[in-house]
Amino acid sequence: MSIPLGTVLFFAWLFWLFFAVLAGRTLEGADTGAMIFASVCGFLVCTAYDAVCLRVWGRTPGKMIVKIVVVPDPAPGRPERIPLDAVMVRAALYWLPLLVMWTPLWVQVLVNGVWLVPIALWPLWDLPKRQAVHDKIVRTVVLRRD
Repeated sequence: MSIPLGTVLFFAWLFWLFFAVLAGRTLEGADTGAMIFASVCGFLVCTAYDAVCLRVWGRTPGKMIVKIVVVPDPAPGRPERIPLDAVMVRAALYWLPLLVMWTPLWVQVLVNGVWLVPIALWPLWDLPKRQAVHDKIVRTVVLRRD
């Protein structure tokens, strides 16, 4: 059984968070307006990157490395290519936690921890398609391509 990349990244993030808290890293000296601007810009850049890659190739470079592809749910009447609006919604839902990166660390931990369940862990028990919530909303599935 393989471990989903989102789960691996979550535990890597927890590892980083542990050492960030241990080192006393805070955002007290940062300008709130600049942090909000950076959070929104980060969200927009990541959403655009994800959406463009999925629309053009059906996967991001990271998905290419692990040999997975995002395709429309193979139901009768569904298009072969993911519609642009679906790609945008899927990417925006995936990157939504970036919008709170300007908040205190405990809020970031709470939001990212809660968001992890429907995004990265849901596919572990969702049978038979193993879809995350953002995949269910836009009716896509992630398939392994060898």
